[in-house]
Amino acid sequence: MNVPFVPHPIPGGVVYVRVSNIHQTEKLKVSLVRADDDHQPLWEIEAEIVSRNEPLDVHTLVARVPPFMVDRAGRFLLEARHKGVQIASVPVMIQAAFPSPPAGVRTE
Repeated sequence: MNVPFVPHPIPGGVVYVRVSNIHQTEKLKVSLVRADDDHQPLWEIEAEIVSRNEPLDVHTLVARVPPFMVDRAGRFLLEARHKGVQIASVPVMIQAAFPSPPAGVRTE
């Protein structure tokens, strides 16, 4: 993901997750976290997936990502967690074209 400078607001988007091995109702958390140090989430979504069919059926979660602020460039992880255990992750690199905003540009 490229941004012109940091900090920089991101208007949000959509996250798409597919899971299987769901027994009745399971809670899933999807988040974008810093990979380098504190794993502080930039955003987090909690969803409940209900299975009324076979446990090995594939379930699809499509959720709106809220607007968020990128306060620094670097390596992040898009994570899916079940009961606090990471079940999937995808690395996301956020790069800034410039180290700081141009004079007079507000970043709020």
